[in-house]
Amino acid sequence: MPKVLYGNFAGESLDFRDDKSKESTESTFKISDNINGKPLDFLLTWHGYMAFDNGESIDIIGSMSEYLKHTGANACCGRCVQGKKHTVVMADMIEGLRENSSKEKIDEVVEYGNAIIENAKCYFAPSSVKVVLDILSSYPDEVGKKTTSSNKKYTFNLSAPCTANCPSGVKIPQFIDQIRSKNYKKSLAIIRETMPFAGLCGRICPHPCEDACLRGDNDKPVNIMALKQSPWNDEYFNRRELSVPEKAPLNGKRVGIVGAGPAGLAAAYYLLLEGFEVDIYDRLECGGGMVAKGIPSFREPTAMLQYEIDLVVSLGVKMHYNTELGKDIHLEKMSQDYDAVLLAIGAWLETPSGLEGVEGVEGVASSGIEYLKQVADGNRPSQGDHAITIGAGNTAMDCARVALRVGSRSTIVYRRTEKEMPALKLELLGAKDEGVNFTMLTLPLKVVKDDNNKVIGLECVKMELGEPDASGRRSPVQIEGSNFIIDCSYIIPAIGQKPDISHVTMDGKIKTTKWDTFDNSQVYCQTAVENIFAAGDCLTGPDTVVTSVGSARWASRMISRYLLEGKTYLTDEEVLELAVSDNKLYAKKDDYKMYGEVGERIELDHIDMKTRVSTFDQFEKPMDPVIAIEEAKRCMRCMRLVMAVSTVG
Repeated sequence: MPKVLYGNFAGESLDFRDDKSKESTESTFKISDNINGKPLDFLLTWHGYMAFDNGESIDIIGSMSEYLKHTGANACCGRCVQGKKHTVVMADMIEGLRENSSKEKIDEVVEYGNAIIENAKCYFAPSSVKVVLDILSSYPDEVGKKTTSSNKKYTFNLSAPCTANCPSGVKIPQFIDQIRSKNYKKSLAIIRETMPFAGLCGRICPHPCEDACLRGDNDKPVNIMALKQSPWNDEYFNRRELSVPEKAPLNGKRVGIVGAGPAGLAAAYYLLLEGFEVDIYDRLECGGGMVAKGIPSFREPTAMLQYEIDLVVSLGVKMHYNTELGKDIHLEKMSQDYDAVLLAIGAWLETPSGLEGVEGVEGVASSGIEYLKQVADGNRPSQGDHAITIGAGNTAMDCARVALRVGSRSTIVYRRTEKEMPALKLELLGAKDEGVNFTMLTLPLKVVKDDNNKVIGLECVKMELGEPDASGRRSPVQIEGSNFIIDCSYIIPAIGQKPDISHVTMDGKIKTTKWDTFDNSQVYCQTAVENIFAAGDCLTGPDTVVTSVGSARWASRMISRYLLEGKTYLTDEEVLELAVSDNKLYAKKDDYKMYGEVGERIELDHIDMKTRVSTFDQFEKPMDPVIAIEEAKRCMRCMRLVMAVSTVG
């Protein structure tokens, strides 16, 4: 960890330059003392700044100047001259302090900066100016040292609370800016930089970005999820030309991908753009993986999903369906035939339910995933009048909602309370809205059947919550003598999933965890077999589509570097990006002002409830483009800039 010389970070003033009775402290911002071998000597963020003791001189003037230049020239939207131009002028004024750093000249810079803060149309430029003004007022003696900046490397990270909370790192304020300007093509291009499936993500993402939206502190968060659909809807419904970047020339390298789900498709998208030849293999008869078979069409319509698959196909990927790993293809052979292999096999293996009396009984689904797949394939089971789903994850919610549409009353049985449910809030609310019943603090024990071996009930026992378990959730404890039976005609066990790694360990060469995920870095994505990589649920564990896509994007970067440069590595920008993420910098309380329109949050309209629960049609209606523009105006554009200064040579 680098040692701090002086600074003011997150409200804490630090100064160890002259007081010999004090020892220099470690940085409160946890970061290595170098960036890829270049010693770190200054860090600037909107939360404050720190100068580090690395044995090199610190160019404080150059640091402030470059910070403001990047703010204005590369990050401000241009809607006000204060942000786009005046920050650059202020940077030039700071450079002038090399010649004259008198109090009068510093006061001129401070006055100019205060004018920017007062008149800017959002708080982005002011957030950068404010920290520079603090340096000028707190350390004028350091400003006067006029150290040269010829051997300094400036590394930047521009983000926002919403973007920092997005597993795919979608540039949310930037794409919303383009919607506000009615530039849907540019907006969609920005989304596809880090999320190739804007439509899919705009419909099924749990939108963690909205949890971090600063407007939500005083109002309601911007409806980012709906806005993400808007430029995609414009392309899809108006049959626009596909908005995709230009492909690089073929580079002669081939990559084989196992799995045509979101992770496999996303990795293929980015690799194809870089000039790689890509083959995808999947055991299903179609692409989409768990989205195609495990997410009902009322949430993700089949035609819309196929459109996004076709986007990847249009770039030249070769799809090989009905091809199973360990049977039709083998990992050892693939690692020889391809320059690199990516495992994106998802998490299809269902956790056993532990129910007694399941074998040979009519009316018990083999698993939640298989139930959803069966319905997706058009084979609706005979459920009778009451279907029970066991479990409380996202798959369980989908099963319960599908059971309603198949024509049964639907109940979820769960051994804990709603507070402990692992399902995303969005999924839980969808099930509640549609009329799914919930029986909490109830543990299913045994299938009850009639003389014809058909399900007629589920024997359960009441539970109470005890001490927290390893996951932090309170462990359920059975209440003695509280057994009872719930009448039902169909049972769907949906306890959880994990990857099926039975054909991918290569005789132990590829290491796995106790959760049957691959035991390798989620940053470098490289297994112990150097040309085999992993991404998505089989690496992170079962998670969201947006997390799988984010994982696949990192994997595609590492595969590209491995094949074209001979090794995986992180750029300076990625080192800083991960440090910002690890320090949860965007989760810290921010000093900001409310900007943008203050209208009510606009929600998507739904089809009427009677139709909704009796059809598999999409239940959300697209947002009207005019309304989308109004919602986009609510964005405060609260982007922030981090800059690390290191010494080269």
